[in-house]
Amino acid sequence: MRNLVYVLILFVLNAGFAQDQQFSDENANPDQLIAFNQARFDLLLKASEEDSLMTRETMEKKSGFKAVMFSALFPGAGQFYTENYIRAAIYAGLEIAFWGAYAVYTKKGDDVDAQMRSYADEHWIENKYWSYLYQTGLVYVQNNDPSWESIFNELGYNEGVEYVINRLPDPSGGSDIEVLEFIGDYDKKALKFLEPLNLGFTHSLPLTKTQQYYEMIYKYIVQFGVGWDDVYATFGDPFYYSPVRDIEGEPNTNDISLLTPHIMHYRDLRNESNDHYAVATTMVNLVLLNHLVSAIDAAFSAKAYNKNLDYSFSFGAKRSGDKIVNTLNLSLSF
Repeated sequence: MRNLVYVLILFVLNAGFAQDQQFSDENANPDQLIAFNQARFDLLLKASEEDSLMTRETMEKKSGFKAVMFSALFPGAGQFYTENYIRAAIYAGLEIAFWGAYAVYTKKGDDVDAQMRSYADEHWIENKYWSYLYQTGLVYVQNNDPSWESIFNELGYNEGVEYVINRLPDPSGGSDIEVLEFIGDYDKKALKFLEPLNLGFTHSLPLTKTQQYYEMIYKYIVQFGVGWDDVYATFGDPFYYSPVRDIEGEPNTNDISLLTPHIMHYRDLRNESNDHYAVATTMVNLVLLNHLVSAIDAAFSAKAYNKNLDYSFSFGAKRSGDKIVNTLNLSLSF
């Protein structure tokens, strides 16, 4: 609690009397001096009453609205406004720390994400996935399944499935792994229409390498697992994860929870990247929470500041040297 005392000494003696009258004058009547000064003082006090009230009102107010808005914009600003400097430093320090941590973990997430994408580009062979679609479609066409051609016609491919097949190289003589190493972008667009047909697939691979692209090739292993380059080396079967095993449509009974070394490493990179991004997201949430808490605290801080202000006024006559003077004392405590 601090105490500031402002002493306003009001000399209300007339100029001649204040200069010449001595307290020790034998002819002077002290009671007359006090009475004379008190009368003058009362007049002056009445005249200054309005100004005193305005002064008190100005000194007393710390706007709660301003305090809240200051801290909502920048935590600690409202506390600084209400002269609560320790709390102001705490909230401002937390704001800087949270944003700093957000930048650090976002950078870490970006770095690992770049590693993950590079690893996928090296070890997930997109053409092997298109090869699987091609061979599956070829099987259905050879079995005269009308659903393929009818759906292509509905999509505007009036030539039917034969149009797609004729655009692709003859796979005769090639192995399961090498079939579509030669496929072009035009053929990919045509093959995309095979994805949801009779294969039980629910996703379509983007033609550009978006975030969704890199998520799908791991998350939906039954559909996209065929594209990983070590499936054959690990299981001796390039279509280990595929839902249909052969032309007759035998269901896949393989344990698809088993992952190849390359898929596991990709999974670890993906999880590490997501963990960093999760921390960054947490930092943003803490920033928002810091703004909210600081704003609420600033409102209470302003209220406490105004409540703790204590004013007192006192008046009286005092001796200053050999003169009698009237005084107005203002005491401000907060």
